[in-house]
Amino acid sequence: MRTRYYRLVLLFALLFSANAAYCQSVQKTWAVYYQDDNLVIEVSPAQRNDSANGIFNNYYLFRVTNTTAQQRSVSFHKNLEYNLMAFPSDKASEFILGPHESIEGSELPQSDKGLRIFVNQPDGKNKNVLTHFSLSGIQSTEIKEK
Repeated sequence: MRTRYYRLVLLFALLFSANAAYCQSVQKTWAVYYQDDNLVIEVSPAQRNDSANGIFNNYYLFRVTNTTAQQRSVSFHKNLEYNLMAFPSDKASEFILGPHESIEGSELPQSDKGLRIFVNQPDGKNKNVLTHFSLSGIQSTEIKEK
């Protein structure tokens, strides 16, 4: 239980620093989450501030890069924990990437939800707060031409 408490404290510290970074610059700060010979998955905090509609959400966005010269199929599962409770995982996130292609998540509502995780909504109606996440079942398979 103490470990979860420390994770929660760390999460709030990260969110505070993400809020400060957003006020200074809109540029995303990417950190490598996973890397192998074929694939790089990076994560960055992001915010959506839509004051006209009263929406202010924090997210983690993913950027997935195929580092090979071949087309690849990439998939992973998101394991999420909100308010210290496991959240049922949704379907696997799956993407087709061309040679040396990258795809990047966005905080915009119409963007691919497979490339983002909702963190929290300060002062909003949604009281869920992300307390832990991980990616599992990360697979990268070469697509052979027929």
